[in-house]
Amino acid sequence: MRHLRVDLQPVADELNRSVRTRDLAPMLGITLVARGGRLWGLCPIHGEKTASFSIGGPNGEDTWYCHGCGAGGGDALELLRKVDSLSFPDAVRKLAAMSGVPLPDGETPTPTRAAIPRRAPALRQSRRVAVPTRPRREACGATAGG
Repeated sequence: MRHLRVDLQPVADELNRSVRTRDLAPMLGITLVARGGRLWGLCPIHGEKTASFSIGGPNGEDTWYCHGCGAGGGDALELLRKVDSLSFPDAVRKLAAMSGVPLPDGETPTPTRAAIPRRAPALRQSRRVAVPTRPRREACGATAGG
């Protein structure tokens, strides 16, 4: 079967206008809590125990950012791409299917999130690398003698 090459950018633009990150996050399993004008939750990209993933800003922006791993700054489509490790076309198809936005002729929707298993937390944890730390004095250039 040969796939037609279809421009998905207009669909992506429509998704960015119609799907808010704060509405998508719970669908991705992220529990959000309002605090200090932002929504906070555990980052779905790296394993953590303290919420460092935030959505929003002082002017009501709908962008996301993780203060723990530094990922983010994008919209709902970019969040879906990062969390599920999807290519741009696959993320557009999947978010369109989740939100009911129609795809152009020749495109088929991707199965909904429920049909696609999430990566196991152990896999996400295995990507963490221990980095040795130096005592604070050495890091500042101070010597042990004063």
